[in-house]
Amino acid sequence: MAKLATFLFYSWQGQLVKRIFRPLNPAGSQQNQDQISLLSSACYAWNGFKTIVSHLWVFGSLAYAHVVEEKRTKLDEKSERYVFVGYDQSYKGYKLDNPSNGKIVISRDVEFDEESSWDCNVS
Repeated sequence: MAKLATFLFYSWQGQLVKRIFRPLNPAGSQQNQDQISLLSSACYAWNGFKTIVSHLWVFGSLAYAHVVEEKRTKLDEKSERYVFVGYDQSYKGYKLDNPSNGKIVISRDVEFDEESSWDCNVS
């Protein structure tokens, strides 16, 4: 597990920093902080309704991206294993990394498995 944590830190350091600092909103500091509860989000305080977070996933979780029919043969697998590293800002999709070959893809057709993690010994 320590080997995986070290690998995650060095190979995805930039993605992790972008992921950590993205939700910060400097506009919230100009509002009256006494009226905003510490338990509510900035979006709830601003708009009056809860934020939808069903599309957010755990950083570093295992993800299976669908391989389109044009890029596979009849006997190939229909999905590939990746690790979720973030969201792409220029394209509507998830940014996925394959640590075994260093391939980074952006895909919208993804199934997430948040319970398991990438096994460094399995390719």
